[in-house]
Parts: sequence; C-alpha cells; structure tokens
Amino acid sequence: MIYIRVRIFIFFILALFSNGCSYNYEKELIENNKIPNITISAKSLTVNKDSLIDTSNSNDNIRKINTKLIDEFEVWLYEKFSLSGNENEASIKVQLAGANLIQTKNKTLLKPFLLYKEEVFEINLNFYLMIEKKAYFKNKLQINSSLTFSLHDNMSLFKREKLINATIKKLIKEIDYKMNKELRSTSFNQVIKIN
Repeated sequence: MIYIRVRIFIFFILALFSNGCSYNYEKELIENNKIPNITISAKSLTVNKDSLIDTSNSNDNIRKINTKLIDEFEVWLYEKFSLSGNENEASIKVQLAGANLIQTKNKTLLKPFLLYKEEVFEINLNFYLMIEKKAYFKNKLQINSSLTFSLHDNMSLFKREKLINATIKKLIKEIDYKMNKELRSTSFNQVIKIN
C-alpha cells in the first residue's frame, strides 16, 4: 500500500515539475495599432528630456523601466508628430518620466515551502506640448498619466520583460488617447491637424 502511494507521489511531483518547466512557444500577436498622426504647423519641434537621466538609482528594475519608458516615449513622439510650416515653434518638455518603488511585500505560498517577494511599482509620465505662433499665440497642453503594476522575484526574466513592456505600451496608449482628446477640444485647431 505504501509502495503505491510513493509511486503516485513521485508521479505527481514529476507531472508538476514537467508542467512547471515547460516553455510555451506561443506566437505573440503583434498589434498593428495605428497611431493617429498629428501634423503641427511649425518649423521645429524641440524635445527637452535632459533632466530625466538618473543613474544614481540602485534598483535595477527601476533603471530598466526608466530606460525603456524614455525609449518608447521617443518612438511614440516620432510616430505621432510631423511638421509642416516655417514660422511656428513647438516644444515638448518632459517633466517626469520614471518609475517609483511603492511597496515591497514578502509573501508565502504553501507556508513552509515557497517564499517570494513582490515589488509594486508606479510608472509616471508627465509632459507638456507648447506651440508658439509669433507673438500672439502661445498655447500649452499638459498631459499626465501613471500606472501601477507589480513584479515578483520568482518570475522569469522573459515574463518580467514582457510585463514591463506591456505596461509601458499601455501607458503610451493612454497618453496617446489623452493627447488626441485634448487637442480636439482645445484652441490648437489653428496650428495642428489630426490625421
């Protein structure tokens, strides 16, 4: 009787081990979300993000998230805005782009066996778009957005990267939506065209 129980227990452990270690080669669906292009009637677009570089942070996850966020924001800017005109000035000032560690939790799963750490992060992206048209038109649009997500130390590197990328893309989509909504409803109609 004990022999049968030992065999069932070993089979159960092997089944759990083989299912837990298998890699899922599932193809990711590449979303072809077309970002509505905004044409600004300006001769130049200046992006000021120099004050965002912070290498003093000791948390590797925060440094990775900040670098990825700034890179994705730049890609979004290049896809989003195009220029046509020769007299106006446009500028984007990034005030805050980064992640903060909000909370660290130690959790247990099956009390004596598995202990893991959960880190809760908040990603913030705040910037403004200002368009100046000679001396009589100067308008500023402020966009703020933030998202909260958590990483577990028992996640694989692939899953961590995938979660970070998905969260940043979600934040960029939220900012894109806010930008389109605000530009349609404000007095920017003289100097922009949303395609």
